Amino acid sequence: MTPRRSKQPERPPGSMAVSDLQFSEHEAGLARRDRDLLLRSTIDFWQPLSAAPLTCEDARQILDNMTGFFNLLMRWEAAAAAASGPSAGWEEAA
Repeated sequence: MTPRRSKQPERPPGSMAVSDLQFSEHEAGLARRDRDLLLRSTIDFWQPLSAAPLTCEDARQILDNMTGFFNLLMRWEAAAAAASGPSAGWEEAA
């Protein structure tokens, strides 16, 4: 039996994963601070809805799930717009 691998998120051709970027020590420190702030804010927002204490890993998963959800909504919206054909622009609506 082959072990399961987690599916990597799809990226547009030519784009890079954040893990592929090279940062200076100062930039890396800022990125860590921003990441920590984002995780803390996520925990602060969602904790009232959870009976169990949320961890940084929980916050990371929440962020991944929310990002995936909104990316899916954008793909659906783009597909619906493409299927409906050209629409009137702002100029025509005025």
